Amino acid sequence: AQAHLRVAQLQGLPGVSRKRSGARQFRHCSAMAVVSLNPEAQLAHIGQGPSSRAEVLKNWHFMSVIFGINHGCATIPLIFATSLLDQHVGYAGSALLYVFTCLSSLFLSVPTVAVLGARGGLLFGMLVYSLYVASFAVAAAATMGSWVQWLSFLPGSALGGLAASVLWTSQGSYMDRHATALIELQGSALDRQSATSSLAATFGVYYLLFEVVCKLLSSVALRYEVVPWLIFTVCLVLTSASGAACTVLWSGRGCTASA
Repeated sequence: AQAHLRVAQLQGLPGVSRKRSGARQFRHCSAMAVVSLNPEAQLAHIGQGPSSRAEVLKNWHFMSVIFGINHGCATIPLIFATSLLDQHVGYAGSALLYVFTCLSSLFLSVPTVAVLGARGGLLFGMLVYSLYVASFAVAAAATMGSWVQWLSFLPGSALGGLAASVLWTSQGSYMDRHATALIELQGSALDRQSATSSLAATFGVYYLLFEVVCKLLSSVALRYEVVPWLIFTVCLVLTSASGAACTVLWSGRGCTASA
């Protein structure tokens, strides 16, 4: 009886076309009634967001994994810059990386994420990070101290700084939207602090895991005299693949009310 009453109320709304046939209009109003009475269905209806807590967490786990892989591989050049490249090139590149990270964080990261969205910012950051890794692979294959090292690694380091600022800004925004989704799905049973803490803990586990694994594997490879350019070509493939995997993530548009 309540469902039929809700359908009758929805039929009077301006958004429901009166030109539809009776059966089609009834199906539309019935679907709207289900959405209005079920918070999970409502979240899925608005922006095609996740329809359950399990889907939200699954998406967050997947994002944390690809973020960890991307960041773990992309930060390896920073460790070996002064040992595998000419010292002056390595120092200059590392300095540019941090300078552009600071400048981009102040002036570019927020506008970029505002335009691209949280998922778009993650995609942008990860793919630009891959350019940083590619520049190091080229520099590592070049003659020590040559102009190729300077012209490849220094611009790549500037791009790496831009990528870092956008990536971390996007990660914070994306986590906030997942916290909002969990709160909307679970209602008063979950507060924002608890939701954010849980998501941050999950992210931290994957982030630190892949940081350690990537650094150990690269160190072992160098210990056994694998050529550096080959190591960083593999890193390039992994950073590019993890960036491309962002395209299957939830866009985060299902809960924009408080995100």
